[in-house]
Amino acid sequence: MSTPQPIRILILEDVAEMGELIRTTLVGGGAVPKEPQVEAVVVKTVVEARRAILKHRPHAVLLDEVVPNENPLDLLSEPALQGVPVVLITAVKGSE
Repeated sequence: MSTPQPIRILILEDVAEMGELIRTTLVGGGAVPKEPQVEAVVVKTVVEARRAILKHRPHAVLLDEVVPNENPLDLLSEPALQGVPVVLITAVKGSE
């Protein structure tokens, strides 16, 4: 029986702590291993995301909808992402 290939997920999140939280959650930071394994790469900018898309060929992408001075939605036109599921994520600080 062959070992299943890992699921590769790209995370574009400009807040480092949030990106790491998402990555840890997806990879399964607990003691129980997940099958198939998940590999998650976190990047902070659209430029880094473009490079990571070509390098890692993700199976899915999580895009922070709000990245300073950039439009993450521009990535949706990347030919390497055709057919790849993309989920938009965002967090907004409350005024409380």
